Amino acid sequence: MDEPFGAVDPIVRTRLQDELLTLQFVDKNQSPSTDPTKTYAALTAALKNEGVTAYKASAAEDKNGFVVTEATAKKYNLKTLSDLAKPAS
Repeated sequence: MDEPFGAVDPIVRTRLQDELLTLQFVDKNQSPSTDPTKTYAALTAALKNEGVTAYKASAAEDKNGFVVTEATAKKYNLKTLSDLAKPAS
């Protein structure tokens, strides 16, 4: 299912894929669309017939988090993410 959404950023792509799967569950004739507004409109219309409300997706950020214990931070004198490079190699 990635191919139709290949030109879309990862966060929007994931949201569109999820919405399409839900939409195809209630309407087997739906096909992929890279237009989030069109997909959401079709989804809300299809779910309305089922008595279900689809809320708008919340904003998201594409970020990674890294965590170490306090003991590890002290052991390697870690203050920034870049400080992890030496102990990790």
